Amino acid sequence: MGKYLTDLDLRFMRTLTDSEGAYRQGAYRTAAHLLYQLNFHLPPEASIEDLPAPSIRTKGLYQKLVIDEQYRDYYEKYSPLIYKAIAKFNQDELLAYAQRNGSG
Repeated sequence: MGKYLTDLDLRFMRTLTDSEGAYRQGAYRTAAHLLYQLNFHLPPEASIEDLPAPSIRTKGLYQKLVIDEQYRDYYEKYSPLIYKAIAKFNQDELLAYAQRNGSG
């Protein structure tokens, strides 16, 4: 069980770290897409089923700022939900493990 959760955490952490780094650097489109991918690292029963893809389409160079704001807003809206889903999944797995082994 420990190795399973460690492997899962490593997979989460790589994408999470990349996503947060992109966000801090102002690469909001990259951050939003990595956050969306992070949801797919979760097993189906733990992932956010109705998480919308970050798909923003506009025309013209003028709207780059608007696009960046929309990707930033996507990241800020959905990142807490993804983080919570990851934490809940890990907690559920640990509790199930403890119960199977008589520690719960």
